Amino acid sequence: CGYDIFEDPFETGHGGYSCNLYAMKKGTDTAKAPVIVSAHWDTPKGYPGADDNASGCSALLAIARVLSDVTIERTVVFVMFGLEEVGYLGAYAHMKRFKDAPPHILVNLDGIAYTSPSSPDYNMFGIPEKNDFIMIAGMRRDRDFALLFCDVIDQFVPDLPYYCVIEDEDLVNNPIVKHLQSSDHVVFWENRQHALFITDTGPLRHPYYHSSEDLVLYINFEFFRNVTAATAAFVYLEAMH
Repeated sequence: CGYDIFEDPFETGHGGYSCNLYAMKKGTDTAKAPVIVSAHWDTPKGYPGADDNASGCSALLAIARVLSDVTIERTVVFVMFGLEEVGYLGAYAHMKRFKDAPPHILVNLDGIAYTSPSSPDYNMFGIPEKNDFIMIAGMRRDRDFALLFCDVIDQFVPDLPYYCVIEDEDLVNNPIVKHLQSSDHVVFWENRQHALFITDTGPLRHPYYHSSEDLVLYINFEFFRNVTAATAAFVYLEAMH
């Protein structure tokens, strides 16, 4: 797509290293904080990881392609984090390097392509029983971003069901929202930077999460396309002001 791509290696703490992968779409006003679109490119050893997280990486690539030919005001940074599955090491490496340059908003895509008829394991929390929705989660300070994401769905992808969760900082360790504390965006929340988590709820919904059965066979491609389209529209709007 014409982007400059760079690889940023980091030590794992076990005598090895991994890397984060970056591409950048420069905006016309480089003084403004960038929008970051992220997904983690690793998966547990030996697992195919179609939903977790080839889906997030594929969506990121599609959004990068869509934005490649448009003019935007804010820079958009696309980053694939390494080693999310072993403690968000790539996100921590990113934060160590860029802590003093927080994003306007981070949009983290992790498991965005699976639906199922129902999952009674968490319906007691008020989450819809029919698992055909995408979840948009943010902290209280991210409320306006989360609500705009919902508005974007209503306007541009009205066939996409969604469920929005605004977390209170005091609920970070509450088991009800445990899954929402389980991806790279957590590193940004810990540093009080703006971030949204876009997810199909992973282990709360997906019976083959972190298993050898996380296969393309179980991807809902219409749902996946709609989530990607909604995210692309949101990123574009945020990059235009």
